[in-house]
Amino acid sequence: MWRDAAAGLPNMTAGLATKLGRRLGIAPPPVTDLTAYCYALLSANAYQERFAVALQTPGLRVPVTANHALWTEAVATGRELLWLHTYAERFVDANGGRGAHVPDVEGIEWEESVTIIPTDPTEIDYDEATGSLTIGNGRVGGVRPEVWNYSVSGMAVLPKWLGYRTAKGAGRATSSKSSLDKVRPSEWSDEWNDELLDLIRILTLTVDRQASLADLLDRICSGPLIPAADLPVPTEAERQPPATLRR
Repeated sequence: MWRDAAAGLPNMTAGLATKLGRRLGIAPPPVTDLTAYCYALLSANAYQERFAVALQTPGLRVPVTANHALWTEAVATGRELLWLHTYAERFVDANGGRGAHVPDVEGIEWEESVTIIPTDPTEIDYDEATGSLTIGNGRVGGVRPEVWNYSVSGMAVLPKWLGYRTAKGAGRATSSKSSLDKVRPSEWSDEWNDELLDLIRILTLTVDRQASLADLLDRICSGPLIPAADLPVPTEAERQPPATLRR
């Protein structure tokens, strides 16, 4: 979102905010609004489905609405999702219902807290019929199948999160010869119990929003759009990674 560590230089093409403001009939939107708008569309499973062929060419492209009301709705939606996906650290707005903590979701609760770290992923089991997730000697209820199966870029979020919190680890760490990869936790941190509930809540709320995100994307794509030709093109310097990011 920013091109400097002080968050003073927006990562936006020069003149883009002015162009968007004129087409939408609003003041030039800040980079936070542009980020939220893009995030709302990119968070929709329908985006990947709708543009599956186009996305075979690397690089994300986002349809930009020319409708003020749709822009405002997408920005608000994106802000909520960014708040949710940063564990209520960014875009906090108490008046807008976005407090400093991940909201509770009815039914998601520990039936028995984990106290002993699982040896490996074989000690993690999900029962789709009951919605119970067993982790070692603990069990959490209210986990829906679509939440357990939720993935990002082909990575199943919950199984991956849990796999890395086992004594033997998961992924390349299990076969790595590096001594650093062999440094593993020997105990289950009690903080992980709270973190896991928050993760399940976040995924549940994300899944619940997919229908409305798909509808928003459909209304934007079906309505008036701002052609790319009407927007400024980034300079070569603007395309370069900021100096604050080490590559």
